Amino acid sequence: MKKLLALGGLLYLCTSLTLAQHDHRPQCGLPAASEDLLMQRLRTNKQTLARGLAQNLRQQMSFIPITFHVVRRNDGSEGVSWTDLTDQLCSLNDYYTQQNTNLQFYIQGINEFSNSQVYDAHFETAGQNVLSREKVDRTINIFIVGSAETSDQGTGITLGYFSPADDWIVVRTDEIRADGETLYHELGHYFGLPHPFRGWDFEPYNRADHGAQVSTFAPSTGYPNPIANEQQDGANCEFAGDEICDTPPDYNFATFDWGCNYVGGVRDPAGTRVDPDERNIMSYFISCPDKTFTPQQKALMGADLFNRILDETIVFGSDPGSSTLPVPQLQSPADQSGQADFSTLDFSWSEVPDAFRYLLEFDDSPSFAVGTLQFLIEGNTFTLSNPGFFEANRLYYWRVRPIGRYAACTNWSGTFRFFTNIVTSLRPNTTDLDWRLYPNPRFGTSPLALELHSDRSREWTAQLYRTDGSRVGEGWRFLNGPGRHTELLALDELRSGIYLLRLESEGGGWVRKMVVR
Repeated sequence: MKKLLALGGLLYLCTSLTLAQHDHRPQCGLPAASEDLLMQRLRTNKQTLARGLAQNLRQQMSFIPITFHVVRRNDGSEGVSWTDLTDQLCSLNDYYTQQNTNLQFYIQGINEFSNSQVYDAHFETAGQNVLSREKVDRTINIFIVGSAETSDQGTGITLGYFSPADDWIVVRTDEIRADGETLYHELGHYFGLPHPFRGWDFEPYNRADHGAQVSTFAPSTGYPNPIANEQQDGANCEFAGDEICDTPPDYNFATFDWGCNYVGGVRDPAGTRVDPDERNIMSYFISCPDKTFTPQQKALMGADLFNRILDETIVFGSDPGSSTLPVPQLQSPADQSGQADFSTLDFSWSEVPDAFRYLLEFDDSPSFAVGTLQFLIEGNTFTLSNPGFFEANRLYYWRVRPIGRYAACTNWSGTFRFFTNIVTSLRPNTTDLDWRLYPNPRFGTSPLALELHSDRSREWTAQLYRTDGSRVGEGWRFLNGPGRHTELLALDELRSGIYLLRLESEGGGWVRKMVVR
């Protein structure tokens, strides 16, 4: 795929900076060497507004395509859940609607791939090459990875960033969720908005270093040009700070935990007490509810979209489809049915018009809270071939949720139940076996115990599997007599997810599900 011409190394980083006197808090940083590129773009957008070129566009709803790149490890583990991804799109559109931006987002495509290099260290050369290859032109490319660290971020843990050089957004897996605000913020950067504390990104204000009244210029060491500190009365707002006049001065106060009420009393270069906008979505005051864009920020985002349409970095005018979808009707396996051979199960449900994908979930709990297995399906049928996941003589629950390109705020279907009978392909079970795994769920590196209560001496083999059928480790073999025995199974740290332990002896075979958190 063609890569856009690089504009330089500009990155916006949402990080959790480490400050000696404070806990880790989500933050963003702007590499100093790239600061000028951002401001060139902002000034172009301001000129567009001044000439009235984007006025018509700003008054109509604009539907913007997103390509979500879901990255997992080589073995298919980790990565964002499909529920979290669709819930994030739902909340994203709700937020931008509430802000009256006239910007809405829809799914152009979902690109899922397994690459541990990209998942853990995407910023290394090999990872960047993969991202460049996977990128889809004329859409907003959002790569969802395990670690969003970058080579020049400095101190802290990166939660997400936008790179104008590559015209893509990278976000950590755990930041994509229904209540996640990182993507709201990064899309603000995508549409050309700087932080209101420009110049203070890597040196937040503190009284000991900067005094009760700040000087004329921000401590923007290493930036191409000095950055003037904005005044509270707006006298220099056109060329100081973020150069947006309805965002008041903010010298990166929120890094020191003020919650949602800054009362530090710092004075601007003219001696006026500063009153920042704690609720601005582009600031660091993460404790504030109901974060907002200012009117000028929203106008500048519209101008940026206008310029993106002109330079063909975004497609415009596509029909995203319906905003609402009905729930499907479940068909097979029928409710309360028995499944004699559950090594392969066929699922089907009624087709929903305008559904782009379907989420299929099943679990042994009707709450679908722990150990849920989930698939993103094209079409209204699915065959699951995995003889290890289900246990005999157990009740399981399943449901389906339709997802449209634009309709992400959809409801689950009703829930069907099916009962698994004894698997006919296993050797007859001639003994009653009482056994369990604990702790289950398992956390981190805690030991795993297998407790057996057998009626006679037996040789046992045990093997751990992933839900895709691949083995974990070499397994175990042990011999014990009649009665109750406990075997400690040595395991390295396992990644979070669902695993299956298969236990066998000459009397038959049994499977237990294990959840790792």
